[in-house]
Parts: sequence; structure tokens; C-alpha cells
Amino acid sequence: MLQKSLDDSNEQEKSKYEQISIIPKRDADQKAFRICVPQSRFLSQLTWIEKDKVKESLAEQPKVNRNTEPDSKFVGTIVRIGLTTTNFQTGDHVVGATSHGTYHSHIMINSQFIIRIPSSFPLTDEQLCSLPCSILTVIYSLKYRVHLRAGQTVLIHAARGGAGQICIQYCQYIGARIFAIDGTEEKRRFLCEYYDIEHVFNSRDTCFVNQIREILPEGCGC
Repeated sequence: MLQKSLDDSNEQEKSKYEQISIIPKRDADQKAFRICVPQSRFLSQLTWIEKDKVKESLAEQPKVNRNTEPDSKFVGTIVRIGLTTTNFQTGDHVVGATSHGTYHSHIMINSQFIIRIPSSFPLTDEQLCSLPCSILTVIYSLKYRVHLRAGQTVLIHAARGGAGQICIQYCQYIGARIFAIDGTEEKRRFLCEYYDIEHVFNSRDTCFVNQIREILPEGCGC
């Protein structure tokens, strides 16, 4: 009886999957392809989906532990400081990052992981929240790992992105030479006009390799 029950259960499970299986029709060469564009084109009807959310939905990333609080970046106001903290005071407006989650009304954090926000700073709190990860990535990699100096050359991929623009600003601040690449004409034009970068290349193919070699036939001298 047990074996028969298992067999019946397997058959039911198999039947269930068979009912929802989708078999493609191989008639693509027989029907005209057409894209239907909706009448309404209002931006208010669009929904932005973060790249990380798309990856999660496609199961390309491990599932988040339900016991782990989400997010890592924050902007807030200091309400209490430790006895040994001397470089901050109650009421300071700060931005920072933590690996312990930020979806709380209050968090405790080491003062090494926060930066005071000047009262005249032009960015909103929402804009500031997008900066810590990019800034820390650039400072750690260029300043503390490769010890970038004035006159050295840096090739910045996806230079129009958040980390890319922070990288550009840091390189310009210390006097490093910039070669930037990105994927669209609009992004490359922005890099040329906004940051006044002389050498901006297309990242959609490998032609930029030979273009850089023509500019630096003997290497960059890093």
C-alpha cells in the first residue's frame, strides 16, 4: 500500500507539472514579428527595478538570511556618543555605512564608519545615501591599495556610473591622468563635457585597446 501511495503521489506530481508545461510553437518563420507599443507613454506609469532585484528574481544570488537586517548605507543624526569619542558630538548630521543593517530607528556604529555632513552641503539625504559604497570603494582601491599618485594613468570602466564618477573626481583631485570608457554616446558625451576628459572610449567593443596603445605606445608608466 505504501509503494502504491508513493506511485500515485508521483503520478499526481508529474501530472501537475505536465499540465503547466509550455511547449513552444516552432512557427517563427511563418508569422510576421511585430512589437505592440502602448498608447500611453507617461513616465509616471513606469516602474524602476534595481539590477540587484532583477538578479534576485532570477535566483542568480543567494537568498537573504531572514535574520539579517537589510541595507548598509544611511544618513542620520547623532543622539548619543561614547565616552572616548572626541571627533563627533550630539546633533551632528552624518552619513555612513555598516554591515549590520540600517532599517531601524536607531543604530550603534563605530565612529570610523561615519562622516560629518557640512550644513551647507548641497545634496539631499537621499542623494547622500548613494555615496558611501562608491566613495569607500574608490578610496580603498586607489589610495590604500595601489597608492595612486599624480601623473599616473588610470583606465576607468563604466565611468558614467556612480563609482566611476567618484573615481574621476578622485583622480582629478590628485592629478592622475584619466582614460575613461562607457557604452553609449550620451554617456561618453557627458564625461567629455562635464568632467572635461580628453580620452573617452567606447566600451562596446575592444577597439579602445588599440586606441590607447596609439596614445601611449610605450605604456602608461604606472
